[in-house]
Amino acid sequence: MSRGTVDGPAALAFTDGKQLGGILDRNGLRPSRWTVTKDGLVILASEQVFSIFAPDQVARRGRLEPGRMFLIDVEKGRFIEDEEIKEELARCQPYGKWIRDNAAQLSELPDRLAIQAPTASDELVIKQRMFGYTQEELTMLLTPMAKTGHEAVGSMGTDTPLAVLSDRPQLLFNYFKQHFAQVTNPAIDPIREELVMSLENYLGGEGNILFEMPSQARMLHLKQPVLTNADMAKLRFGHAETIGTPALVPMVYPVSEGGLGLKAGIDEMCRQASLAVLNGHSVLVLTDRPASEHQAPFRAYWQPQPCIIT
Repeated sequence: MSRGTVDGPAALAFTDGKQLGGILDRNGLRPSRWTVTKDGLVILASEQVFSIFAPDQVARRGRLEPGRMFLIDVEKGRFIEDEEIKEELARCQPYGKWIRDNAAQLSELPDRLAIQAPTASDELVIKQRMFGYTQEELTMLLTPMAKTGHEAVGSMGTDTPLAVLSDRPQLLFNYFKQHFAQVTNPAIDPIREELVMSLENYLGGEGNILFEMPSQARMLHLKQPVLTNADMAKLRFGHAETIGTPALVPMVYPVSEGGLGLKAGIDEMCRQASLAVLNGHSVLVLTDRPASEHQAPFRAYWQPQPCIIT
């Protein structure tokens, strides 16, 4: 299998000893061509190696298209087309009826959020400091988005000082750095590439994926993964016929306990999450809204300890 990102380029070859085939990523960024010779030889490759066959030796040839499959049934000695594969799978169960009868739309749930007064400026500043907002983020990231409705454009990489060397509170994720391979693939665009990409999501427990049952379609459909406060209010009250009532799991720890308190808080969050799943909750809502001067959110580490570099 060629290595790539979630959206490609990636080509996957598979077999169970009786059938063998391949499939491309949904964007079709990895070239994959196949040839079937008249004497029964089948070749699937990402490179153009078919020139070794004379035209009179080739029975048929083609290329894999985005999201389409290539399948050979060795026992039956036949080439199975993509349409036949998917039609057979689609007829295994009445999936459409299951979704119509069990799934729900988040947008169709009743509004639950009461109108709230705007946050006072002094309280807003306190919350911004609590969650680690910097002046740079406010001026270079949030302000352009508020003015234009578009995310600010910047260069790749960071030259900020290491968080471990700072004597000021840092966001927890500032202590981690990402390693990535920069490639020439264009940026993924869910608007202009809607044919092969979607931001839609489903919330709810999938159950045992080795069995297919109507209850597995009890999902809440989201048109996008970013939720507004109104969406979160709908989600917290849940939907009895689909996801039930989500479990609320706090993401705070005692400020006075520093790093040890942070570790204990994360352990407690994991314990509560596991318990909620065992009690039948299919959706968990992690919240840091209880944050205060005594309870810090997991995003921040409020008491950096002095360190000695040797």
